[in-house]
Formats: sequence, C-alpha cells, structure tokens
Amino acid sequence: MAGQWAWLGACADLCTAAALPILARLPNLVPPAATPPSGPARARSSGPLRRLITAYALLGFGYVVTATFIVAMARQQSSAPFIDALCWLVVGATAAPSVPLGHWLAKRYGSLAVMRGAFGLEALGVLLAGCGHSTLTLIAGGACLGATFLSITALIITLARDAAGPAADATVGWMTAAFGSGQLLGPFVAGRVAQWSGGFALPSALAAGLLLVAAVVLPRNMAPAARPA
Repeated sequence: MAGQWAWLGACADLCTAAALPILARLPNLVPPAATPPSGPARARSSGPLRRLITAYALLGFGYVVTATFIVAMARQQSSAPFIDALCWLVVGATAAPSVPLGHWLAKRYGSLAVMRGAFGLEALGVLLAGCGHSTLTLIAGGACLGATFLSITALIITLARDAAGPAADATVGWMTAAFGSGQLLGPFVAGRVAQWSGGFALPSALAAGLLLVAAVVLPRNMAPAARPA
C-alpha cells in the first residue's frame, strides 16, 4: 500500500510542477492598491507572510501522513474490530467543533499563540498514531489530528488575508499552492520511508518534527494591512 501511495504522490508532484507557471501569474490577477505600501511597510508585511506560507506548507505535509495512512496504521497496530472506522469517527467528531473553538481561543489568547499550541498538539497526535502500539494511542492520535488541522487552516488563512490587504486573493492562492504541495509530497515521502523502514513510526516522527518546525516558523506577531484612505 505504501508503494502505491508513493507512485501516486510522484505523479501528483509532477502535476503540481506543471501548474507552477500558472500560479506564478496569480499576483497579476489582483488589482493594485490605490495607495501602494512603502518599501519598509511592504517589507514588514512580506516577511511574516512568507513565514505563514512556509508554516502552511509544513502543515500540509505533517497532517496528511496520518490522514492518509491512519487506516493502515490501525490495521497494523490493533486487531480490534472496526478500529479503522472508529479512528475516522473520532477524527470527524473532534474536527466538527474545532473551528469555532479555535476562533474563540484566538480571541482570548491570540491567533498565533493558539496556532503554536495546535501545531504542538497535532505533532503529538501524529506521534501517537504512528508510533503507538495500542487502540488507545490510535484513538488519541486521531482526536489530536481532528481537533487541530481545520482550526489551524481557518486561523492561518484569516491572518494571511488580513495581513495581505489588497493582495489577499493572490496570497491565499500561494498559500493554497504551498499547502497542496506539502499535501502531495507527504504521502510520497512517507510511503517510501515506510517501505524502507518497515512501518509508519519513522515517517510519523518526520511529520511530527515538521509540524514542530511550523510552530517555530510562525511569525512572532502579525498586523493587519493598512486600508487605503
């Protein structure tokens, strides 16, 4: 199964590479601001935005390893009946309230702080699902995954749109491309590593490490773009 996903990931990456010339034109689709930001203001906004895009790409890689292989992990680690269906049920049940809960927490503690905590919790869930050896660790890993990945997505896109101002559509386009690249690369790399290592512990550890890197990459603070007068 890992080998099949590896080849599928390779084909998807080729499709992504073919689409990059089109994506490169996205900024030209956005009308220029009435009063373009000055050089220092543009520099202050572009640095944090690059960090958000990088973190979002790492999220795409980190979450998709568990999301893709959780059924194989469940069948490998546990003989409990319906364990694969139970894992997905837990992922869905925890994902359902995660976006409103994430926004509520962001109002109290700040979006960046909440995202850092969510990246850490998701890294823990990826480790539990991929490196554990029981039904309990699988369910706990699925719960951590479900409770975080949609919430991070909602918060990071909102932050990026607010910070980009008139270039919001182009910025979200680049973020989507970055996330999709990570999402496509994850199964390919994880499948090859799983084949080589004989299990999902090593690719899960890699994915968890990248999620922690994403938490560190996030900017320290973000300011919304100045609105034209």
